[in-house]
Amino acid sequence: MINKKIPIKQSDTETAYDSSVNTIFVVQKHLKPGTLAHEVGHALVDKNNLYENEELATIMKNVVANAKYGVVKRDDEYYLSLSSEKFIRKYQGRTYINVTKKYKNLKKGERLKIGAFDYRKLEEYVSVGYETFVSNPQLLYDKDKELYDFFKKGGLFNEIEKEK
Repeated sequence: MINKKIPIKQSDTETAYDSSVNTIFVVQKHLKPGTLAHEVGHALVDKNNLYENEELATIMKNVVANAKYGVVKRDDEYYLSLSSEKFIRKYQGRTYINVTKKYKNLKKGERLKIGAFDYRKLEEYVSVGYETFVSNPQLLYDKDKELYDFFKKGGLFNEIEKEK
């Protein structure tokens, strides 16, 4: 985090990476194993433009292509969610794609049409994967060997950064 100049600051409200201020905020009293690694995953994806990494893009596109789609309700809003055998937990399939308008206008028996899905919208996939890589690497290896291998060889850093 030092090389990327991403400060880690204490927070009273939530543990999260805020890209707008390039900072990871941590609530220490509720910190669980892997939580900081989860936020580091978000930060490194952001700072290293990792969605442009061909290997990670291929891994994510394959996950998206083989995932099932669903809709979840959060705070009276409906969001697109994916499920996959590769996910460590449901949260890994979370997206922030709001489909409330489309979902509420569905007629009885009609299915929500998803269309093309941009793998970069699966924002929690890498961070939950990295959290698991740090806290329980065998679990990630068993569930998603491709993502495990990506992390194992230093995949959260750009090729240019590895050479420095």
